[in-house]
Amino acid sequence: MKRKFWATLSLYKKMLIIFAVFIIISIAAALLINQFIILRSFMELEKELIVKRVEGVEKLIDNMVDNLNSTCIDWAHWDDSYQFIQNENQDYINSNYTDAEDTLKTLKLDFVIYVNLDGQIIYSKFYDPMDGLEKPLPNSLVNFVSPISDSRALQNFNNTDENNNLKGLLLLDEPDENIFLLSSNSILTCTGKGPSKGTLIMGYALDDEIEELSALTDSEIQFFNLNNIQNHTEFSRILNESAARNYMKISYETTDRYSAFDILQDISGNDNVLLKVSGVREIYLHGRTTAAILALTVSFSTLILSVITLFALNILFFKRVHNLSLSVKKIGDEKNISKRLDVEGNDEITSVAKDINKMLDEIENSQNQIIKTQNMYKELFENSLDDIYRSNPDGQYISVNNALVRMLGYGSKEELLKVNTKDLYYYQETRPDINERTRSFNKILKKKDGTKIFVEISPRVIYDKENKVYYEGIVRDVTAQREFDEKLKYISFHDSLTDLYNRTYFDEELKRLKNTRQLPLTIVMGDVNGLKEINDTYGHEKGDIMLKKIARILKYCFRSDDMIARIGGDEFCIILHNTSKENAERIIQRVHKQCMSKSTKTMPLSIAFGIKTKDSTDIKLKVVIKEAEILMYENKRSKKTVHS
Repeated sequence: MKRKFWATLSLYKKMLIIFAVFIIISIAAALLINQFIILRSFMELEKELIVKRVEGVEKLIDNMVDNLNSTCIDWAHWDDSYQFIQNENQDYINSNYTDAEDTLKTLKLDFVIYVNLDGQIIYSKFYDPMDGLEKPLPNSLVNFVSPISDSRALQNFNNTDENNNLKGLLLLDEPDENIFLLSSNSILTCTGKGPSKGTLIMGYALDDEIEELSALTDSEIQFFNLNNIQNHTEFSRILNESAARNYMKISYETTDRYSAFDILQDISGNDNVLLKVSGVREIYLHGRTTAAILALTVSFSTLILSVITLFALNILFFKRVHNLSLSVKKIGDEKNISKRLDVEGNDEITSVAKDINKMLDEIENSQNQIIKTQNMYKELFENSLDDIYRSNPDGQYISVNNALVRMLGYGSKEELLKVNTKDLYYYQETRPDINERTRSFNKILKKKDGTKIFVEISPRVIYDKENKVYYEGIVRDVTAQREFDEKLKYISFHDSLTDLYNRTYFDEELKRLKNTRQLPLTIVMGDVNGLKEINDTYGHEKGDIMLKKIARILKYCFRSDDMIARIGGDEFCIILHNTSKENAERIIQRVHKQCMSKSTKTMPLSIAFGIKTKDSTDIKLKVVIKEAEILMYENKRSKKTVHS
């Protein structure tokens, strides 16, 4: 029923309905985009700013700790402090702490403590950060400083180490669960030399700096002692999430305020400080306003533009399309393809009319063009230099060109068409099936006379209108290229003088054998004796002859599966698989006998050998080769036959 109703509507009415749906969808899309893209972008930007603010607070705290540590070092590395900690002279106190409150205020400190090597506090001052009055050291601070305190102890005060330094956040249960910045340094001479005679500890309450930190970061900052988290149960869930996932937690208390939480480490390296940074969600509120304005603007603009567009389309398009449709219908009804449409103007509808007239022209010429194209394809197929075929899945050729006939050595196409492609594969089982014909492949075919020929076949699978499957492809003779590649590979891995493996092949073989478990593996290093004298006396041509003789002896004496390589001018290396040291020595004895039998007065043949066997996977192959080389040189110096 709905389809019949839609079919009865005119194009104009259909477009009217489409535009109405478009307007509704556009408005909905604008709202969704504002909500899920624009507003979310503002929220991501807000999150980045919050993270930067929290990181900025943490960086400022680090700077405050570093500044405190610098002050502590200035006082700790001072000759007067060094003398005071040893003899407790009152002059030091009179000079520096007569007005201790003023001194500590100048240094922006709440407390200072001098501790000797016995862990005794020989001098201290503490001013309560809440009221600024001098008070005794809090028990929690004394316990922290005491060397007999719990695992949070500041340091071992019997330690005379010159680099006994500690700095960071200190949590005290009193007064009022304050968090202090603390720095501790060994007391040394002004040159920073020891041994240390004690420890100087300075610090102040972090609460003193919260107002300044809040102003610098434009936010509200709070710190909480997690040792007493039971007093702050509202943070339990946030604390658990931050600790479990090891990341900063951001929560939104209301739509216009945020709170960010991060866990900081105290001076003992424990996650005991919770940092809370709060503020107004200025970016989010601005984004929400912007998104609302943008949504209203887009909705209103879409509505106005749609009405204007529909009115223009009715005048410029729908009426003209209707007239064009009537003209085409008239030509179809009359079946007169020689008749043409009236063409006026230069717009798209006019272009459609021209295309229809052009199509009518092409229909008249299409049959002749098809015949001409078929003849051209046939000529291209027959005269192509590439070998081209078409066959069915059973292997029967349907068509072949002259180039393929010549390559396979047949007398004519008719003769080749009688041959099944299965019989052309040198190994019939290697003929690929339909799944393997999606890419080029290399195979070995046989010519009419049985000769092997290496080919590269670029195939494709064809389905005709009746869904029958055909194979098409181009065949290229790559026999010469293959022979050239094999020859090039042989040259690249063999020494041109001795025809033994060269250094390149030797290095590749070492990589392959790096983790071999086929043990024992014996390495024989050999160095030709007297080659330099032969070269200097008779010339390098004689030296080359000498190397060739040595190479022939090595080939004769060693087994066919032993890898013999010339790795230097007069150096050789032989790798013997599954061969013990004793068996290798017996082969070396044969080499020496052959050298003696092939020697002449002008060309004595001898080789200095070094043998080393890898009989455990724990031994590195490079170490075995190095040790064999060392033994070879020792043998060469001592003129021995074998040294291992």
